Amino acid sequence: MYTPGAVLDRKCVRPYKLPPTESCPGVEIQPGEGIWVPVHGIHHDPRYYEDPGRFDPERFRPENKHLIKPFTYYPFGSGPRVCIAQRFALMETKVVMTHLLSRFSFCVLEEAPVPLVIQPDNLSLGIKGGAWVGIRRRS
Repeated sequence: MYTPGAVLDRKCVRPYKLPPTESCPGVEIQPGEGIWVPVHGIHHDPRYYEDPGRFDPERFRPENKHLIKPFTYYPFGSGPRVCIAQRFALMETKVVMTHLLSRFSFCVLEEAPVPLVIQPDNLSLGIKGGAWVGIRRRS
């Protein structure tokens, strides 16, 4: 739902022309120029994901993976520059979550904006109004 980085950066290796759209003229990219791939925008685009604002882990089950359009899901990048620490990051996240959930209870506080609204004027992914979570030690 909420990628840690809102964009991926890449460097163009051969001339490429992006086709024009309704809101943007065509753009030519030359070798050596950097581009940003708007991962958060792609992950929340209704052209690629039905009801993109809804948390739905079922869409990523093995039997549903064929429904995901290629190159529209970038949890750790893609291609030859995929994150080399992807497996470690997933394992580390599972260990940390298991540790925290075994010792603490979490709840959403009244101050938390529901549903979450992404802060639009921030380059990194942030929640408008902040993240309000209550944490209580389990006894």
